Amino acid sequence: MGQGEAATGGHEKPRLLADVFEAITAAIYLDSGSANVDLFLNQTLLRDDILEIAKNLNIDYKTKFQELIQSDKKEDIEYIEVGHDKLKDNTNNFHMIVRVDGLDYGRGSGKSKKIASQAAAKDALEKLKGSNIH
Repeated sequence: MGQGEAATGGHEKPRLLADVFEAITAAIYLDSGSANVDLFLNQTLLRDDILEIAKNLNIDYKTKFQELIQSDKKEDIEYIEVGHDKLKDNTNNFHMIVRVDGLDYGRGSGKSKKIASQAAAKDALEKLKGSNIH
């Protein structure tokens, strides 16, 4: 990784890390065949702890929250941006709230409005679970 990329947090960029992982996997395949790729993948990606993390990454909290709220016939769900910050790597960090019928249910932050909305929905679900309302 070049100095410029390292200085802007390249070691934390998912797309860059995915490209590196793909390149390593391809190099193993070209050097020693598919059996060693299988071994490499089993040791890195297909471990139980990694699979559990991956399963949780794909949860659509906004859909889960909407389904829960609509089961109570509350229908006015809004995701509202309440601000954003510029981070050191010159990216934005958005702050969102999820509001139902005028009441704030959860807050979340993320590098995009979509990620922040998912975080707000997750926060709302955790609060509802903890309050035993549903």
